[in-house]
Amino acid sequence: MTEYSVENISVLPLSIKHDYPGYKLRAHHELKLYKKNIKLLKESKKIITIRYEKETICYPVTKILPLIETSPEDKKYKNKVGTIAIKKIMIKRFAELSDDDAKREGCRLGLPALKEGLKNIYGEIKPDELISIYYFE
Repeated sequence: MTEYSVENISVLPLSIKHDYPGYKLRAHHELKLYKKNIKLLKESKKIITIRYEKETICYPVTKILPLIETSPEDKKYKNKVGTIAIKKIMIKRFAELSDDDAKREGCRLGLPALKEGLKNIYGEIKPDELISIYYFE
């Protein structure tokens, strides 16, 4: 598990590549969330988001990203609803997710429900695969 500050965002990809040399990097230029998650965010019930891509580590390209509302029913739907400030990211294995992570994600049903929800979005995630957690300001 590795934590990274986004204060000096320009060195973030280099730091991640140094710490995880066998992985590809995916730069996020915007943060996409389903409408229900934007509601949780606005209610301060969601203070993190988890990103996953097989054999890839996701990271924000800037500290402040456009916040895009999306829909699981309509893959073409995108609506910019504001911006979101990222204060740090953490890289950890899927198996290392905790009940605290579930609470921070706004998943009131706990860790098993969080993991199931992530698998519904991303497909199968093996326990040793890496995920990125973005912490919001």
